[in-house]
Order: sequence, then C-alpha cells, then structure tokens
Amino acid sequence: MAEQTITERIGSADQVLGVSRREIMEQMIDFYKLGDGDGMRQMFEAYKNWEVRYRDGKRTIDETIELAKDNFDCVARVADGYIDSGDTTVGMVRAVQLPKSTSGPISEFYRKTIDYQPFDPNRN
Repeated sequence: MAEQTITERIGSADQVLGVSRREIMEQMIDFYKLGDGDGMRQMFEAYKNWEVRYRDGKRTIDETIELAKDNFDCVARVADGYIDSGDTTVGMVRAVQLPKSTSGPISEFYRKTIDYQPFDPNRN
C-alpha cells in the first residue's frame, strides 16, 4: 500500500491532526519549488476542513476558517525563514518577531494561492 500524502493524512485525520508543522512546512516548500498551487490549495483545504470538523464550538465557522488561514500563514512564514537560514528555529523566531504582513517566497505563494492577506494591526 502506498504511503499517504500529507494532504491525504490531514484529510483523514481524526481529532488529532497526526501531521507535524514541520511536515506541513516541508510540503509547502516542495509545492513552492514545483509551482504547484493546486497542491498547496488542496493541502490548505484539507486542513481548513479538519479545523471546521473538529472546532471546539467557541468559534463560529468563519472564525475557524480565519484561524486555519492564520495557522497556515504562520507555517509559511516559518518556511520563509527556514529556506533563508536552513534553521527551523530561526524561521520560528522570524515568524513571531516580524509583522504578519512580512512575507517571503513561501508565504507569498501560499497567500496568492488561497487569495489571503493576513490582518496586521500595525498596517495603516
């Protein structure tokens, strides 16, 4: 039996996602390098659907979808730092310290693919 893709694993996940942020980050980098917008979109849709399916009831569906977009954007920004430095920790620090509107090639590709612009309270 063939190994499931990251997207398939997300799509078939129960309450525990079972896919690490690092695996998602690496897949995002691969999709970017291949120019595979469809793959990126499908992986995000699987994740978004998982978030909606297992939401805690404290958020509306729309809020949950925004959370999914923000979560994936954060992973994409970590990927930007990772491809610049080769260090996941550096990527995480950059994602936390820089404004959300800051982008590199992975986050730009992700945002363009799903037509997303993160809210940045520091932007005029």
